[in-house]
Amino acid sequence: MKYYKIAAKNVAMNVSSERLQKSAAKYEIERPENIDIVLDGYDEAARRNSMLVDGVSSETWEEILSGDDFYEQLLDFDATFLHSSAIVVEKKAYLISAGSQVGKTFHTRLWMQYLGTENVIILNDDKPAIAKEADGIWYAYGTPWSGASEFNENMKAPIGAICYLTRSDKNWIQAEKGPRILHDFVGQTIKPRDEERRIRLFTQFSDLITSVPSYRMGVNMDISAARMAYEVMTGRVRI
Repeated sequence: MKYYKIAAKNVAMNVSSERLQKSAAKYEIERPENIDIVLDGYDEAARRNSMLVDGVSSETWEEILSGDDFYEQLLDFDATFLHSSAIVVEKKAYLISAGSQVGKTFHTRLWMQYLGTENVIILNDDKPAIAKEADGIWYAYGTPWSGASEFNENMKAPIGAICYLTRSDKNWIQAEKGPRILHDFVGQTIKPRDEERRIRLFTQFSDLITSVPSYRMGVNMDISAARMAYEVMTGRVRI
């Protein structure tokens, strides 16, 4: 068992996956007095799942199962995650969320191209944790679970804006708050198994979209998409 500080929580984790161990190394700490989250016992389920699903290794299943368990337990602390590519620009986090294969990672790489790689930090390329802290500010946190990408950082940043991404021939962006964008964002996070945690989840996301600027955006593959997103999401251009 090793110990980690992830999303401001003390985590005890026992996993066999070398990839996850490597990703988690930057979060490792000495054994703390109190443990918030325990992650253990995935070997048998991972082996069984790898036998049932072709092309997905036991190691990958262990990463999936431990990540799901972490975020499920994280709900008990009024924190969760948003399936998104989260980047830090000018000390604020910008979360680009979308369904699989839409191109959220490609879009954030356009930000790096537009602003320069030295000016953009990839906080987490798939599942950044998010929580509202005691100061009333929503933060995004790096975690070791970052999907197929290995890009994540042990840091946090206040969320500057969040956006739900779609593909489009022409670039466009619009501000949104309400049931539609709430439904989209809730569709890109964990599906809690019990009612209490489901209520917590909806409460968190309802607060998030009223506290943080939220957008829906259609983009093409041109760098002009990054320029538009950057200018609007950072508040340089108002719409």
